[in-house]
Amino acid sequence: MIGNRACPTCKSDVKAEVICSKSQIDLSDFNSTREFFVGLRPEQLFFDYVRCRNCKLVYCDTYFDESELSILYSNMPPNLVGDEIDIVDRTHLGYAKRIIKKCNGKSGRRYESLLELGADLGLVTGPVVHRLGIKSGVLVEPNKVVRSDLHGSVNNGEDFEIVDDIKYMESSRKFDLVIAIHVIDHLLEPKLTLRNLYSQIENEGKIFIVVHNQRSILARLLKSKWPPYCLQHPQVFDKKTIRDLLEDVGFKKIEISRTTNYVGLKNGLKSLLDILKLPSSWTRYLPNAAIPFKFGNILVEAEK
Repeated sequence: MIGNRACPTCKSDVKAEVICSKSQIDLSDFNSTREFFVGLRPEQLFFDYVRCRNCKLVYCDTYFDESELSILYSNMPPNLVGDEIDIVDRTHLGYAKRIIKKCNGKSGRRYESLLELGADLGLVTGPVVHRLGIKSGVLVEPNKVVRSDLHGSVNNGEDFEIVDDIKYMESSRKFDLVIAIHVIDHLLEPKLTLRNLYSQIENEGKIFIVVHNQRSILARLLKSKWPPYCLQHPQVFDKKTIRDLLEDVGFKKIEISRTTNYVGLKNGLKSLLDILKLPSSWTRYLPNAAIPFKFGNILVEAEK
């Protein structure tokens, strides 16, 4: 465990408590904590979050170290958030379509190389690669369980390499396009990672990021029960803190917009009722139709 962390973006150590977990589980015991790394529960389990008084980022000042995270991420189920894959696919297809539309703008720039962090099953990777005609890339995904699906999303292309961590990639490689869907909020050192990414993006290349919005209406309503307050997130951003971070690294033309998520009616309502400790057994009679919501997630586009 890492204790008394400074702010991961500005390194200030002046902070104020924001949200505390109500769970009584001892988070200092790594082995007993591992089973709680994935999933939603009525009492969300997480390291307490603080807000940096300097840059206003909300982060955990105690968190797992790199070796512990490597173990936790190496063997996880696909990131389906407890829903059916066809419903989750609709959300990711929405991300992909917006990325494709932005890249097919008036500039006429061609995107031939891709770096994607946290590519998971390849639900965004596949459509982006095929629609933009991307010829090569590096897909960063530590979860070995999803490797076969991810490789299949790019038609098992030999020019696409899958690595566990960005540190295993050649530092001299350059990319036209970088994608990080729900990744930056999982990183121990987001600023350092973005600086490294900036150096590997071609001039006028683009980066697309999706993060949770800590100042969304849902976050304010649910408070400590807000699902992004969890063991997987050492920090959670809002529109200002993610913009400030990207600008500080050197990115320009930053655009931030809300995203649409699709949730299964039955599964989504049951999860919400369980979190709120309300009766949910009756939801089994509902169809699991895909319902669009703007939950507070944001898509961030920036250019080098």
